[in-house]
Amino acid sequence: MTRKECNRSKHLENTYGITLLEYEKLWFMQSERCAICKTEKVGKHGTAAVDHDHETGEVRGLLCSRCNTGLGFFKDNTTYLKNAIDYLENHAEKVFDTLMNSDSPIWMGETRSYCIPHDYKEDRSRI
Repeated sequence: MTRKECNRSKHLENTYGITLLEYEKLWFMQSERCAICKTEKVGKHGTAAVDHDHETGEVRGLLCSRCNTGLGFFKDNTTYLKNAIDYLENHAEKVFDTLMNSDSPIWMGETRSYCIPHDYKEDRSRI
């Protein structure tokens, strides 16, 4: 075992409680792809991140750096993730459609100005 492999093995055992062999088996079982997005490009060092439950320490799988970071930003909270999915599938499109099909000006919050749609009539009495 090379020094790099030895260091990696110690890190895996000390941090996640798995051996390098267990890591490699898990990677093989995932078809050598990220468990979420299925990419083969896992990270700048060529190794997948070990995804684990931060409360129990249980290893869930191996992820590319983007998916691992994404889960981290959502704090592993499934409600946040479901809300994000709902937003992507529904809300963002509805908001855009509403804005584009609106016949009234749109208040731009802190800027204290209006954004007038390009086809808005000159009838300023509605503002």
